Amino acid sequence: QTAMTYARGKNKAKKNNLKRFMDECNYLKQRGMLTLSDFEKYLSSVSEKVEARKFSMNQKQTRLKELQQLMEDARTYTELKPVFDEMKKEKYRFTKTKEKYKAEHEGELRQFYMVKRKLKEKGLEKEPFPLKAWQREFTELSTQREVEYQEYKLLQKDLTMLYQIKGDVDKAIRETHPEMLHPNKTKETETTL
Repeated sequence: QTAMTYARGKNKAKKNNLKRFMDECNYLKQRGMLTLSDFEKYLSSVSEKVEARKFSMNQKQTRLKELQQLMEDARTYTELKPVFDEMKKEKYRFTKTKEKYKAEHEGELRQFYMVKRKLKEKGLEKEPFPLKAWQREFTELSTQREVEYQEYKLLQKDLTMLYQIKGDVDKAIRETHPEMLHPNKTKETETTL
């Protein structure tokens, strides 16, 4: 109907509409969906898969950020520990010399204490930190997340096509079978796509 309203390009619009319709029909045939209920089941299963992938990727991303922060904190702790250890030496036992040292290295000490507190909250108080294990876990999670992301992109593309088909099916049902829109009628009919 939309194609008929154009003053120019009726044929092109008709061809595009028919091509889209054929693509949708081929898509449905390839996946073995011949009824509306098959279509709705498939749509809901793909939607659930997309949500599951999204949830899994978000969990992995959260853990990746956590690992990255842990590795950065452990490196900072290791770099600044000598500054802290120097302050504990015998030559800084008196208050004036200790305060002078603290003033000279205030930023480094503040950063050290902050990182030490963060690591302690995570239950990591003593060196050596398991940097290699963290790096290995980070690499594995990154790889897994990338594989899941590629699967997610395909599923999302599939879901987009399904919603496009759903919109076209709903439009066709509204135009050809308006009685199906009324929930008052309890007559169950299996509509062929």
